[in-house]
Amino acid sequence: MTVTEETASASNTQKIDSLSPFSLVNQEGPGQAITHIKHRSDNYEELSRSMRRSLKSRRKFGFCDGSIAKPTDDFLLGQWEVVHCTIVQWIMNSIDPSIRDSVSDTEDARLLWTELEDQYAVIDGAKIHHLKTQLHDCRQAKGMSVTTYYGNLKTLWDAIVALEPPFTCSTSGCPCGVTKAALARQDTERLHQFLMGLDKSLYGTIRNHQLSLDPLPSLNHVYHFGLPRLNS
Repeated sequence: MTVTEETASASNTQKIDSLSPFSLVNQEGPGQAITHIKHRSDNYEELSRSMRRSLKSRRKFGFCDGSIAKPTDDFLLGQWEVVHCTIVQWIMNSIDPSIRDSVSDTEDARLLWTELEDQYAVIDGAKIHHLKTQLHDCRQAKGMSVTTYYGNLKTLWDAIVALEPPFTCSTSGCPCGVTKAALARQDTERLHQFLMGLDKSLYGTIRNHQLSLDPLPSLNHVYHFGLPRLNS
C-alpha cells in the first residue's frame, strides 16, 4: 500500500465515530439477537415495539424508516450497505423459523421492515374491541398487589396504543399544543381506569379523595405516592 493509499484509508476510518449510526461495534454482529421476542405472525405489534426500541438505542432505526438517506460518499455507501445487511439479519433472527420463508430475501432493511408492517400490522377491529373489553373488565382482584394490577393495565394500554396511536402534531415542536393536550387526556383517562379498578375495600376512601382533587394528579403521582401499602 502506498503512502497516499494509507493516508486515504486512515481518513476514511476517521469518518465513522462510535456515535454514528454507521458505526458497528464488535458486539453488533449479524448473529446477534437484539430482542428476546420471536415473531410468530400473531405478535407483530409486540415485536415491532421491542425491535424499534432496540434499534433506536443503537441509533439505527433510521435505516428502517428511511430517515437515514443513502450516502454519496463511496466509503460511507459501503458502510451503509453493511449496516443494512446487519439489521436485516437481526430482524430475520427475531422471526420464528416456521414463518421465515414467507419473508422476502432482501438486503435492504427498509424494504424488509415495510414488508413486515404491510403483512402483519393489520388493524383488526375485533382485536381492538377485545382489548378494550379486557381493559374495561380489568380489576384488582382480592389478594392481588397494586403492582400486579397496574402491570395488567399497562400491558393492555400498550397493546391498544400500538393499534390506535394517540393524535400528535406533525409540526416540529408542536406549537399548537395538540400533542401535549392529547397525552394529558390519555393520562387522565388512564388515571380514571386505574382508580376505578382498585379494590374498593382497601382503596375506596383514598380513590374518592384522589378524584376530588382539582386539578387531578397524574397517574404516575397517584401510583407512586398516592396509595399506601402499594406493594402489599
